[in-house]
Amino acid sequence: MPERTLLVGPGWLGAATAEHLVGAGHAVWTLQRSAGEPPAGCVAVVGDITSGATDPALRAALPDTIDHLVVCVA
Repeated sequence: MPERTLLVGPGWLGAATAEHLVGAGHAVWTLQRSAGEPPAGCVAVVGDITSGATDPALRAALPDTIDHLVVCVA
């Protein structure tokens, strides 16, 4: 099973990081504030990092277990 990575902030820095992670075999979910096309090979989840733990819709959109958390907020 590939390692599951949640990447927060798929902007210019996060997109490059996400593409590298996908290329290395990770399953990547991107947490982004607005709907939009995620980096290639990623699953986009719309939400806000500040309310993630209390947002049931956000929690439901993510896998039960995350192996890595990468924050790319620039």
